[in-house]
Amino acid sequence: ERTVISNLRPFTLYRIDIHSCNHEAEKLGCSASNFVFARTMPAEGADDIPGPVTWEPRPENSIFLKWPEPENPNGLILMYEIKYGSQVEDQRECVSRQEYRKYGGAKLNRLNPGNYTARIQATSLSGNGSWTEPVFFYVQAKTTYENFIHLIIALPVAVLLIVGGLVIMLYVFHRKRNNSRLGNGVMLFELMRMCWQYNPKMRPSFLEIISSIKDEMEPGFREVSFYYSEENKPPEPEELDLEPENMESVPLDPSASSSSLPLPDRHSGHKAENGPGPGVLVLRASFDERQPYAHMNGGRKNER
Repeated sequence: ERTVISNLRPFTLYRIDIHSCNHEAEKLGCSASNFVFARTMPAEGADDIPGPVTWEPRPENSIFLKWPEPENPNGLILMYEIKYGSQVEDQRECVSRQEYRKYGGAKLNRLNPGNYTARIQATSLSGNGSWTEPVFFYVQAKTTYENFIHLIIALPVAVLLIVGGLVIMLYVFHRKRNNSRLGNGVMLFELMRMCWQYNPKMRPSFLEIISSIKDEMEPGFREVSFYYSEENKPPEPEELDLEPENMESVPLDPSASSSSLPLPDRHSGHKAENGPGPGVLVLRASFDERQPYAHMNGGRKNER
């Protein structure tokens, strides 16, 4: 026994169940089924795209291609392949069936201005269909207005970058200048520590240190520094408070005065305890004649 089943889809897998039945089928039913799987033969031209391919211009040097889907393909359409180019169709792009059903076509991006041709081919389970007739489209160059807008946007950004670079350069320059002016802090500390340990008598006072670097300081240092204040005036030299009538008894020659002075008698101890007697002038070294020494924290030890 044989039969022909018509109006089936090309290159499609079917399951066919066969039952044997007789006149008692209405009461007893048919026999158990026996099934078989069979695939139909592919139809020639079933995967060809039926209608023309159209295109729409899009911004940013791109276009959108549209084409109809095969009505009765061999099994299932897997993808579409687009072949396009300016002079030679050397560029290819694949579009899945899901993407085609979502957008209804495909978008070609990053195209250079000029004339193009494109053709499309469908791929099904049985293989590839035929290429469509070439479609011609044109990609226009960007208008001057768009370029002008880009220039307006890019120019302020470039100016800001240049100004920012100049500010950073000035900051680095002034920082290096201040560092070179003040010197390396670690190096100066080590140098001063070595000087302090080598010869303590040569330690400069605070005022001497400020005097050596005052020309390198900022102009505002003069307004706030103790060095230029009224309190930093040097002490006035002290004068000997001598009466005019006692000036005649002051010897000019120390050796002569020492030889002319009488020897101390037995009452000298009593005089020393009670102080010098009347008519005796005791000379002491002035304040300026004392040997000063510098203190590491500034000032002189014997200053008033």
